Amino acid sequence: MRTASVLCSVASWVALTVALFFQLLLILTLWMPPFFDALFPLDRVTNTTNATALPFVVTGTVLFTAGYFLFRYMRRGRWIWFAAMAVGVLMLAGVGLYLKNMYPETILGNDRYGGYNSAAKLVWRHFTPAFTLVFHLLAVLFRGFAEDKKLAREAITEIQSRADAPKWE
Repeated sequence: MRTASVLCSVASWVALTVALFFQLLLILTLWMPPFFDALFPLDRVTNTTNATALPFVVTGTVLFTAGYFLFRYMRRGRWIWFAAMAVGVLMLAGVGLYLKNMYPETILGNDRYGGYNSAAKLVWRHFTPAFTLVFHLLAVLFRGFAEDKKLAREAITEIQSRADAPKWE
């Protein structure tokens, strides 16, 4: 169980790194066009889809990241942080589905596609936080099972090492 816990923990850290990379890229791509207004003062078309999705992506990313680290390192009230992480994951998944609906698959030409042309692209970009959540939960559960087994083993060896007979027999 201890080995499974370590493997799930490593997988959750890898998934967290990938998820944060994609979410930060998404935040930058949704936020950057208004930022460039100061550099290029031309009239531009406002994208209402990006403006609608940006607050949810930022909130979901903050909840997911804060929930992950607080769940990982705090012992008291840790399931509240797991719930915060789960809410962040659901927000990010919802934004991914919203963007898939708003930017459907488009064939640009010369075997190039725009939008979400496969489910793998949607999962890779927006559902990686869900993988992080699952791996992290498994790591915590496996670690708890391993600690329980260790405590039970220690209790049995302590009882067996005593000279007197156990009281339950």
